[in-house]
Amino acid sequence: MHKRRLRAPSPALVIAVIALFVALGGTTYAATSLPKNSVGSKQLKKNAVTSKKIKNGSVTSGKIAGGAVTGSKIGAGAVGGSNIASGAVGTGNIAADAVTTGQIADNAVTSGQIAAGAVGNDQLGNGSVSAAKLGSFTVRSVTGDIANGSSGLVLSACNAGERLIGIGYLWSTQNVTLHVQDEFYFLQSAAVRGWNGSGATVTLTVQAVCLATP
Repeated sequence: MHKRRLRAPSPALVIAVIALFVALGGTTYAATSLPKNSVGSKQLKKNAVTSKKIKNGSVTSGKIAGGAVTGSKIGAGAVGGSNIASGAVGTGNIAADAVTTGQIADNAVTSGQIAAGAVGNDQLGNGSVSAAKLGSFTVRSVTGDIANGSSGLVLSACNAGERLIGIGYLWSTQNVTLHVQDEFYFLQSAAVRGWNGSGATVTLTVQAVCLATP
């Protein structure tokens, strides 16, 4: 049997193989041992960084530019009440007409959330306040006699659980010398001070218009 002798590799082949290993080793080093801050936004391909590649909690408010997050970038239901800090949303952060009745849950706005004087006639739609939405009205009357040539103060009070919302008065007779000097609220009472110059004692009736509160 004829045996074939193996020839030793030539020096050129040995040098080529060594050069190949050096080249491969250099590529591997470059890929795994990049200098600090050597990769910037220019080195990243478009859409290279996806949400799966971002560590939870790594993107904070300090890393988000002003106005970068708009409504179109927030998924439906992504921001709930637990994600909003207390007092974070003020009137200056809400666009005009952004919050309608459809965005407010039933019973979400109570009297504690409404500032004193915040709701006036301009904020109420026509027919929005009906009798069913108000408590019952009661007119409570008190009479007092006022002697001729003098003034007298008559008070009519609402009961507990009622709120005084109006004042009325009525003289027992019509005379140009009868007139009201003053009318005012005193706690939950309607107070009227009248003057009598008719020549005889007259009766002044004071009416307190009371609204039953829940």
